[in-house]
Amino acid sequence: MAESTNAPTPADTGYVLNFPTDGTSFGVRENLVDILERELLGPIHGEEELLPFSPKQMYLVGL
Repeated sequence: MAESTNAPTPADTGYVLNFPTDGTSFGVRENLVDILERELLGPIHGEEELLPFSPKQMYLVGL
């Protein structure tokens, strides 16, 4: 019997990947750097993101 995995799809994760997911180390690295920059520095949800609180509460290094 084969085990099924419920791996999250891109729609489930909420991340938009800006580089093709072709399995190359370049694509993986560029997507990882992009996600880390958005998570740590912001804005996660695009340039027009409006926060109802201080960015210091959401982003580790962003102001």
